[in-house]
Amino acid sequence: MLSLVHARCRFGFGMVSPKCIALHLNAEAIRAPRGGLWSASTINGNRACGTGILNNELYIGRLVWNRLAYSKDPETGRRRSRQRANAEQIVKELPELRIVSQDLWDQANEARTAASIAPSTMQASPLNTLKRGE
Repeated sequence: MLSLVHARCRFGFGMVSPKCIALHLNAEAIRAPRGGLWSASTINGNRACGTGILNNELYIGRLVWNRLAYSKDPETGRRRSRQRANAEQIVKELPELRIVSQDLWDQANEARTAASIAPSTMQASPLNTLKRGE
């Protein structure tokens, strides 16, 4: 699992994609958290919710409980998650579990932020505009 953490840091610097990490873990027959195969979304997760391997704060010695609340949608029967307020979350610092320095963690997250494209800055393709007749 330590190799996964190092891959996370390399991804943070734009060296390895989540898809590549997932393919590598599957090739090594390392099972995902629920016993199945790894996917890019399992690696990448949702940064806003703090999910996914790349967002796991335990690597920097911080254990967060109660991050998400789950409820069942009465219409579909599917389980929905929502992020709890910071005041509802329980955070415990466990420095003995730190395996990534704070500096490296911060650099990797800054690189991921810089590499991401905000939806508001994305431009429509001219081909799509032509199809819609705009």
